[in-house]
Amino acid sequence: MLKIDKDNYSQYKRVFEIFWQHYAKLIETEAKERGLDFNYPSPLEVLNGAEAQSKSLALKSLKASFSDTFTMLKYAPYEFKKQLDDDLKTNALPGYFEIYAEAKDSLPTILKKQLLRSLDEYYFVMEMLNDTASEISTEEREILNKCVLAFEQKHAKKK
Repeated sequence: MLKIDKDNYSQYKRVFEIFWQHYAKLIETEAKERGLDFNYPSPLEVLNGAEAQSKSLALKSLKASFSDTFTMLKYAPYEFKKQLDDDLKTNALPGYFEIYAEAKDSLPTILKKQLLRSLDEYYFVMEMLNDTASEISTEEREILNKCVLAFEQKHAKKK
């Protein structure tokens, strides 16, 4: 799982900005090919709005945004990911493949402990379970489903 905190928030915000610069171009190209009007609100504007309200809210928003971004980029062409990786490294930031590996590295840990300890892990596992092309086994899927159920039951009692 990515460790985004107040100390490295600015760095990961810059990574997110570069992600969206690239992704916006990809969306725009696909929209034009399909004859659609491209008028997509920038998630960066939303993040900046969250910053204006609360640094804590902005931090949570950025963490959630990375999960969504990885899901959207999962099926992007390799050339696109490579170009993004190169751009991040050119800006003295960790590359796309490095960040992706760090984010996805938590699955074996979650499977081993069979417990979700945070909302970040919950959303990560939900992404894995909802992805029909996910390369997790039936046994792993069952374990993750149990983890999600236990997490949801625990948090339902808190309300």
